Amino acid sequence: MSSATQTAAKKVHQIQAAEAAKKAAAARAAAAAKAAAAAKAAALAAVRNQPVNHDESVWTYGFQNEIDACRGSVNVTANYGLKAIAEHWSCGGRDFPTWGGARVRIHGAGIDGIYQVQGVIAHLSQTRNTTADVPRGYDLVYQTCLNGSSENMIIVGLTQIG
Repeated sequence: MSSATQTAAKKVHQIQAAEAAKKAAAARAAAAAKAAAAAKAAALAAVRNQPVNHDESVWTYGFQNEIDACRGSVNVTANYGLKAIAEHWSCGGRDFPTWGGARVRIHGAGIDGIYQVQGVIAHLSQTRNTTADVPRGYDLVYQTCLNGSSENMIIVGLTQIG
């Protein structure tokens, strides 16, 4: 065998070895991604199967007119500029947990998940504050007027856990 043939054969072997290594690395990455996805799905299933302190139904999208209809929470995200729901105190707001660590299932009108309450993160006044004053940095906020007073709107911060 000539040296040119040997050199060509070595190059072919190197290319084949490199391609085999790439395929093996891709297979390992795919297996790791599949295992991670399965672990995440199992963790989410475990969270969803744990008991919650409160079940909250969001019946529609809107703002004040829909809140005034007193049919449950309203997805007010479009008006707040962050993911938010709101409800009158007398129409269910008094039942929403405000203590840190409470677990809440929220579903409907574009929101579905299990959330952990971080606590009351703000007390706002309808006459002195705007939606720009609602604290940011939470996966969802819940707003209701404490004891029905629009001068003491509470904002509850929520973190999605499932």
